Amino acid sequence: MDSLKDKTIVVTGSNGLIGVALLHALKENMSNIIAIDIAYNDADTLSTFIDEFNYKNILYFDTNIADEKELESSINKGFEKFGSIDGLVNCAAIDSVPDTMKFEPIEDLSIEKLKNSIEVNLSSQIVCTKIVGDIMKKNSIKGSIVNIGSIYGMVSPKQNIYSHIEKEGEIYKKPISYGVSKSGLMYSAKYFSTYWEKSEIRINNIVLGGVFNNQDKKFVENYSKNVPLGRMANKGECIPPILFLLGDGSSYITGSDLYVDGGWTAW
Repeated sequence: MDSLKDKTIVVTGSNGLIGVALLHALKENMSNIIAIDIAYNDADTLSTFIDEFNYKNILYFDTNIADEKELESSINKGFEKFGSIDGLVNCAAIDSVPDTMKFEPIEDLSIEKLKNSIEVNLSSQIVCTKIVGDIMKKNSIKGSIVNIGSIYGMVSPKQNIYSHIEKEGEIYKKPISYGVSKSGLMYSAKYFSTYWEKSEIRINNIVLGGVFNNQDKKFVENYSKNVPLGRMANKGECIPPILFLLGDGSSYITGSDLYVDGGWTAW
């Protein structure tokens, strides 16, 4: 995609499943990359990734995106290095993973348990959008911002797909915090798209369904039964829509949702 060559793209959550795949795609497109992820605080992890990725036009920042000053500093350093910021992908997120974290019923909900998801998945992403948008506006950059949303920001989860995880005396439910945070994030695209009217800064949402990441076999089976295409997405299928929204081919699209969910929300 030639329209992304030499463009500078910020990617939060760049060490995650979608984030890493996106970095590789941006490298192939010869983009400048500002990679932001708290996982880079592990020196060995970062060193290994740098060696394997082997790309000179990338800056890595060990950044807690919930820390506004730290986030703004990282983005500004990237801007100073490359001289522009043309795109942002809000990819950072935390979620309850069926294989590793206990889901909790709504009866056990507390403000404290909501805070972490809301802070990372929503508040910090809005602040990141504001920081990048300010740079774009002040420098008359016709940029593009992409939020990585979720079907669970649009519809309620089908709790029965997690039922196989339950053990005697335990209840597993997909927490409300993830869906609420993603719903808010996707609303923010509508807000910013009108707030920045006539500035030609575009912002859109990718609404992802389930992406295969070595989940247990029963979960994949249960999930796939609820998808018209009959399977989970693979990470590679999520990247072209993101590149499309970042590039010139979507120059008249803003405030919109692009569903990449195998038809989950069509039922």
